[in-house]
Amino acid sequence: MKSNVRPVTMYYGFGTDYGTWHTAEVEIPIDTPENLINDVAIQIAKENSILYDNQPLVFVGVYSIMPLEDVDEYYDWCNEKDSEALNGF
Repeated sequence: MKSNVRPVTMYYGFGTDYGTWHTAEVEIPIDTPENLINDVAIQIAKENSILYDNQPLVFVGVYSIMPLEDVDEYYDWCNEKDSEALNGF
């Protein structure tokens, strides 16, 4: 299956004078030019961020970018796992 999005793993930092961070994926358009991936992913991450344990977002950045050649295989695998879960496997 051909994908029209590319997953990018982001890191989010929350807190005030102390804090915590975690990772989460955002999906960017697959045709995003390489030189804009960070900017596009960070913008999407900021738009999608929520409070974590009632702490404000302090920072967000790109943790890893999935290579284009792996995107279709990744989403095929995700779809297989979803189908197995729905079928009780």
